[in-house]
Amino acid sequence: MTMHSGAEATFLIIVIGGQRLAINTIMIREILDPLPETRVPSARPFAPKVVNIRGTVVPQVTINDILNLPTSERTDKSRIVVVTVTTARGPVQIALLADAVLSVSSIPAGTIEPLSRVSHNWPSDLLVGLYRDNDAFVIVPDLEQIIMRNIAVKRDPAS
Repeated sequence: MTMHSGAEATFLIIVIGGQRLAINTIMIREILDPLPETRVPSARPFAPKVVNIRGTVVPQVTINDILNLPTSERTDKSRIVVVTVTTARGPVQIALLADAVLSVSSIPAGTIEPLSRVSHNWPSDLLVGLYRDNDAFVIVPDLEQIIMRNIAVKRDPAS
């Protein structure tokens, strides 16, 4: 995700593992109450389960380990955020299990700081950056990089 100087984008602010994350609303397809999950045998830890969203099977992605965030228990505030990520290999639809959905915020590009300037425990190559929202840091993950590194996208056998 690239933001140009002076640009402002709208983000959905969610909580995963007690940490606030900002997902660009352009990627958001829908927000749902938690759905029944099906564990996939021999699946990667990143997407160990799938959910059925109106007849479409969607991988439920766990980014807690990748971003060094603790795992949280489901509560009545938990939500599934269905996201379409455009990758070099085409669009990929995923379901993120969020501890909570907090708000929708407009964030000016200049307020998102690269992580190289901030002391952190997060993988900077998988993040666009972070910004300060009142008294909390909000991570802006690079979902395209996270998906490309962790979900095997089927290739054409002829290629």
